[in-house]
Amino acid sequence: ISRLEKLLNDFYNVTGLSIGVYNAEYKSVTNIDNAKQKFCRIIQEDNPQACIDSDDYLLKNCAKTKKAAIHICHAGLVDAVLPVIINDEVAGYIVMGQARSTLNFDEIAGRLPKKLLPELKKHYDELEDYSNNQIESALRIVSTLITTILKEQMIKMKNEQLSAAAKDYNNSHISEEISVKILCEKLKKKNALLNVY
Repeated sequence: ISRLEKLLNDFYNVTGLSIGVYNAEYKSVTNIDNAKQKFCRIIQEDNPQACIDSDDYLLKNCAKTKKAAIHICHAGLVDAVLPVIINDEVAGYIVMGQARSTLNFDEIAGRLPKKLLPELKKHYDELEDYSNNQIESALRIVSTLITTILKEQMIKMKNEQLSAAAKDYNNSHISEEISVKILCEKLKKKNALLNVY
């Protein structure tokens, strides 16, 4: 299990909120869904395209503003998305939700298939409700953790690339005298960075 999946599992275990990470092209990287959450499962089985459209709307709105977005989905639940921004670019999105909103069932019943109302009401009443403040706080916490993991991975990749470039340069100039200063000049890096290799 990857570090990211472990983090999302831990987040889900603490909050009970479904959570997923999407790349910049809106493709799912990993998702932790509430397997016990029957309300969404029934809605998704009845009309999966409506769920896809709702998520797409939320993701595209977030992409446009580069800010967190929270909305009530087509089925009356709270969903939220937060962009993961690294070096001023959107690297991906954190999507979470499938949470009961502050609306009561009668207020959302008009959005739902009539034939499923009795079953959906039962499962809606079983859901925990979260305020927008709780959702926003959860987004900020998980965003900080995921951004830290992604930055660590980027630094590791850059360090590996730099190390490989230094090794290649050394190997191709083996008969020459090479100092850290010369290597830094050739690789256009500062001495302090290469002194660790």
